[in-house]
Parts: sequence; structure tokens; C-alpha cells
Amino acid sequence: MEFTNEAIVILAAGSASRMGTTKQALDIGGQTLLSHSVGCALGSQIPNVIVVLGAHLAETQNILKGMPLATVVNTDWNRGMGKSLKLGVTKALEINPLLEGIMIMVCDQPKVSVTHINEMGRMHIIKRPMAVASAYNGILGVPVLFDRSVFSELLRIDDQSGAREVLQKIKAEVVSLPFAGGEIDLDTHEDYTNYMQSLNRKPAGIH
Repeated sequence: MEFTNEAIVILAAGSASRMGTTKQALDIGGQTLLSHSVGCALGSQIPNVIVVLGAHLAETQNILKGMPLATVVNTDWNRGMGKSLKLGVTKALEINPLLEGIMIMVCDQPKVSVTHINEMGRMHIIKRPMAVASAYNGILGVPVLFDRSVFSELLRIDDQSGAREVLQKIKAEVVSLPFAGGEIDLDTHEDYTNYMQSLNRKPAGIH
């Protein structure tokens, strides 16, 4: 099955103010949180990976050094996730104007996997819904793969909005894919500590 006309946009521009440190650089057992998400994307069958950076730019660029991907910098990262999403979608379409699907990922879901990403891509190609969304904790969320028919909607969202707002508008045309552990995102020091302890590992120090 060909995935050549799909792309992945990873949103990693935030400052992680609630964490108190660079969330993207957190050690989750031998790799950073950002490198885990990016590694899953690069390990999937979807060939085009774009990472949107912003806050902590030098540190995040260093994490991605040498990886076969494209980056775009959101200098207005403090305006909200919607701004990063629009920049990522625009960059993806510059790389391949013929894209039929764009997956939106975030960098703080440690349970995301290559298998889940590939299955989302496969479901999009076979069923061609407006979106394939991850299902967890009774909601639809990221990762979410939007069909080309929704690209214009993505490019019109407010800077403070995110993918979930678009999902709500098209929910009748969304296919869901269960994502065990999708509800785990690392926003605070407590989230990080609890997650590492669930793996029976000691969390790295947060300064």
C-alpha cells in the first residue's frame, strides 16, 4: 500500500510553561520525548515528516540534528497551537502539493507508536473519510489524519485553536481508531514523574 501522498506534521513549538523545563527534551528512558515522537513518525510508512519548532529553539533543533525531516519555525509560538498547525500544513503542501492526507501529531504522547501511525494511514487510504482520529478516554484526538478535503478548514482556524475544533465540525465524517495510552500526555512535572514510575524508572531531574 502506497503512503506517498500523506505527510505527518508534529507540533513541538510550545514553551511547556507548566512543566518548568524543556518538555521536548525530557528523558523517557534513553531518548527524549521529542525524539520518540519523531522516531515513530520517521519509522512509519508515511514518507514526509515536518516538525514545527518555536520555544527552546536551539535545544529542539539539536535533538533533531541529522534526522531526515523538514522543520518550520513558529516565531509566534506563544499565540497558540493553531498558528503552529497552520504553518505545518502550509509547509507540508509546499513539499508535496499533491498530498491527500496530513496527520497532526503532538510531541508529548509517550505511548504513540509506529503501528498506530501506519494503521491510521492505512484506514485513510482505504476508507477516505474526512479524518481518521485517535480514540481514548471517550474523546477523539491526536494523532489525527485529515483528508485533503479538510485542508482549507485547517488553514482557517484561529491561532489559539487546535485540531479538535476541526474534528468537532466534521465529526459525522470521522473514522476513529482506538489508541491505548493516548490519554497520557506529559504536561506537568507530576505527569512526568507518574509516567516514569509506571515504567519502574526514575525520572530525570527537572531544573
